[in-house]
Amino acid sequence: MVVVFSAGNSGPTGGTIGSPGVAKNVITVGAAENVQPLGGTDGCNLLDTDANSANDIAGFSSRGPCADGRAKPDFVAPGTHVSGGVWQAANPLSPLPGVTGTADPAFRGYEVCGGVNSVFFPSVGQEYYTTSSGTSHSCPAVAGAAALARQDFINKGLLPPSPAMTKAFLAIGARYLNGSGANDTLPSTSQGMGMVNLGTMFDGTARFIRDQLAADKFTAT
Repeated sequence: MVVVFSAGNSGPTGGTIGSPGVAKNVITVGAAENVQPLGGTDGCNLLDTDANSANDIAGFSSRGPCADGRAKPDFVAPGTHVSGGVWQAANPLSPLPGVTGTADPAFRGYEVCGGVNSVFFPSVGQEYYTTSSGTSHSCPAVAGAAALARQDFINKGLLPPSPAMTKAFLAIGARYLNGSGANDTLPSTSQGMGMVNLGTMFDGTARFIRDQLAADKFTAT
């Protein structure tokens, strides 16, 4: 089983990744910046300058190392001003919501950054979408990439990849970030092995794959 967990939002101080993100066999994900201006400060007090460069690490993203010196996170993915859908109210007269959407009355936007002076984004004229920020938003992007990696192996007639191979496949395609909070030596305590990049992972390049073959395993005591 591949376990992917967010690094947390206690950066930029080092050593701020908590359990279970510090676990050895967990793929831990930090947040890089997304590129999506909102036109002002969102409900989490993030500015447009916090979402204007895909080469920067988000200031809030927790950093390693772990207490025993291991480098974490393992990867980063966009985690600022990430768009998502809003839970829609049930309409007994129609299977579809209205033209501008109608958020369920239970949706209050708690712990959702939203847009400018609104729990929605765009802030005016619709209730379909919102935005939010945090490593909880970058983490599922990497989980999705891991699922695609697994399916790619299966599609090619290979055995499903082990968790170790899945992590290696993500790493070989990761993109090095050289902006604010990054520009460091890999594996780093801010970007891990870099930003997961589907374009490189699935670019058709032939790769030499040995996944936990008996001859490669350490089996002695």
